[in-house]
Amino acid sequence: MAELARRAGLAPQTVAKMEKGLPTRKNSELKVAKALMKQYEEVFPS
Repeated sequence: MAELARRAGLAPQTVAKMEKGLPTRKNSELKVAKALMKQYEEVFPS
């Protein structure tokens, strides 16, 4: 989780919120998808 947060340029707490399914900013979600080299929809399906 810490490595993903570092690669995405986010706080580890933000990534932890995403893993728990809590609301986060779309911009943060886009950064995570980019860090994972995935399309947004693959990481955050509707």
